[in-house]
Amino acid sequence: MISKLVRNSTPKWVNMVKLPFLKSIINGKLSKEAFLEYLVQDTIYIKYYAKCYAYAMTKTDDIEVMRLLYECLGIISKDESAIHIIYLKDLGYTELKALSEPMYEVNKNYLDYMLYFSVHGTLQQNIVSLVPCAVSYFYIAKECKKEAMRLGTYESNYYKKWMNFYSSDSYKKSCEKLLKLCDLILKNMGSSDMENLRNIFEKSTYYEKLFWGIPRL
Repeated sequence: MISKLVRNSTPKWVNMVKLPFLKSIINGKLSKEAFLEYLVQDTIYIKYYAKCYAYAMTKTDDIEVMRLLYECLGIISKDESAIHIIYLKDLGYTELKALSEPMYEVNKNYLDYMLYFSVHGTLQQNIVSLVPCAVSYFYIAKECKKEAMRLGTYESNYYKKWMNFYSSDSYKKSCEKLLKLCDLILKNMGSSDMENLRNIFEKSTYYEKLFWGIPRL
């Protein structure tokens, strides 16, 4: 089920590189002020996104599921945060300073949507709501890198590290762990439950697209 959702959504995710923010990442013309605005909101987002995985831990006694959740949480809180911290430092910010900034409404709405399922939903609803964010980043960054290389704007691009991290084999493997987790927890789900999860997945994809409009270009 999850592989079909990802397969059907991949064209939508790849098409997001046409959004102004991502187009400016590709051509390297995005202002550092706009990127900092994105970084601050995404740093706040990651903090609460990680909590969604922590909530999921309380919804299962399956040790294999718990291990995969732990691995996913580690990637978010360590590896993904690290690339943000590198850019924040270069732009004169710290992670703590970013976390002290106000959260934008579009960011809050997205997080509230996922946190609702983390607190009140099933394990399956909790995890499926998180998938579009993690997996779409890989496809988006991969497409950004491909386009930047095609246009000749990759090598000297300030956002090269960002593209490299999210399109890397290691990040791809982290996405594969999340999808493996989904396969484990979605076994033997009924058709009505699957339809509900499909709707949750698509709503998260909708919020993900809105998130890319955060920076005021």
